[in-house]
Amino acid sequence: MGLFGGGNSSSSQLTTNVDARVVGGEQSINTSLNVTGSNNAITTTDHGAIQGALSLALAGVEDANQTASQVVASQGHILDGVLKLVGDQSSQHAANLAKLKSGDSRLIVIAGFAVAGAALLALIKKG
Repeated sequence: MGLFGGGNSSSSQLTTNVDARVVGGEQSINTSLNVTGSNNAITTTDHGAIQGALSLALAGVEDANQTASQVVASQGHILDGVLKLVGDQSSQHAANLAKLKSGDSRLIVIAGFAVAGAALLALIKKG
């Protein structure tokens, strides 16, 4: 007998909830299963689609990294060439500037002699 004088009792209840809603887009493949009984096993697979997508994505990332490295290396060579060209032009500009400065001083000296000669000639004519 039980605690309050009644007999032992047990009960069992089986609840079945069925939700067969399926949502799919255009050209999708949908399936719905209703499994009854006990000890049933359902195995689903994506047939390697997820692993394939991950492999594809990783290959894309590796290709992008390789391309970026090649671009950086290429840009480095272009930059070296540009810097050399700018350096060469800067050296040529400095050389031209030095020639102009030395030419200017010769011109000033010649102009100074011309002015002095004209002044001397003017003095000679007065005297």
